[in-house]
Amino acid sequence: IRCSFKQNAAYAFFAPTALLAIPFIDTFAAIVRRRLTGRSIFAVDRGHLHHALAKRGYSPRSSLLWVALLCSTTAAGGTMALVLRQSEYALVSIAIVVFAMVFFQIFGVGEMKLVGKRAATAARSVMRNRPGERVDVLQSLVHVQGERNWEDIWGQFCVFSDQFKLNHLILDVNAPWLHESFHAKRRRADVKGEVNHEWWSSLPLIADGRLFGKIEIASSPESGFSHHEVLTALLEVVAAIEKQVAEIDSATAAERSARQSETSGVGSDAQTSTAASGLPLEEAVPGDEPPVHGSL
Repeated sequence: IRCSFKQNAAYAFFAPTALLAIPFIDTFAAIVRRRLTGRSIFAVDRGHLHHALAKRGYSPRSSLLWVALLCSTTAAGGTMALVLRQSEYALVSIAIVVFAMVFFQIFGVGEMKLVGKRAATAARSVMRNRPGERVDVLQSLVHVQGERNWEDIWGQFCVFSDQFKLNHLILDVNAPWLHESFHAKRRRADVKGEVNHEWWSSLPLIADGRLFGKIEIASSPESGFSHHEVLTALLEVVAAIEKQVAEIDSATAAERSARQSETSGVGSDAQTSTAASGLPLEEAVPGDEPPVHGSL
């Protein structure tokens, strides 16, 4: 901080920036992820770097080592920039870390897809169609996080949108307890803003008492359907989808419970054999996980 104010050079700015590159990148990615999906930047999700590492199966200790390695890389670049008075070292270290995280799909892949989809949609909306080409609907969908197939659910909403001639349709899924995040948007190509909407509505998506997303629709004046008809039909579709997600949630909870039971069973056997041998638990059961009497 002192060098940034006392020296008029690029390396004096990029050196401390490189030191804090990892928290900066994590925070920036969270803001991009939430803003481009229409959420508050303070919304809760499981998209941070440590969540991404845990989702890939890394233990807390392994995740910490990964973060330490990434921070050490940018810190080395920042130190070299300051010592050698060359800002390129700091910039290169930051670029290496970002490239490594995206290339190995550790972090930032979903955010890059969101930015790319938004840019592609904006480009298609301002560019004229080629002769003989007609685009009636513009749509983008990004699986920000998770592995479940939300495309089928999105397809059901798209069929509904075509049936009732909606101006636009947005599905935003944010289920932190499932490590799932999905965002899809669809609108008529000839619609330019909200002035063409007759009315719009937003409905929450709830399964087992948990809010896991929302569906937003906007109707066209020439749709030929009243808002009562559209909303009644939409509630039926939403109820069916909420039931599907509740079943997925129950299956996931059952799998998690089974894994925990297996783990606790192994731990009990280990404790019994350890007690019989008279060895301390920490010596008899080595590994990356903390001792059973501890917490993290």
